[in-house]
Amino acid sequence: MCTALGVLQGDKVVGLGYLVPTLTVVKNRLKECSQTVTVCKPLAVALQTAVNTRFSEMMEDLNAQLAAVVNPMFKLDWVDDATAPH
Repeated sequence: MCTALGVLQGDKVVGLGYLVPTLTVVKNRLKECSQTVTVCKPLAVALQTAVNTRFSEMMEDLNAQLAAVVNPMFKLDWVDDATAPH
């Protein structure tokens, strides 16, 4: 979470193309944590719910997705095979 916040709060090199890939990685890591940890599981689940609630519209926004795809740093590396367009 701290690394993702650092990326999204970048002063010089940050744009719309960073949002969806960063949130995708955060969501995947939180999902892994909620399945493997026991003590912090409620925190991981609460963070998952908060990210999904707050950013669900941005995750589905076509402009945000296109900005991420054309960003040379990310391209399609952040897209899961199951969610990739066919």
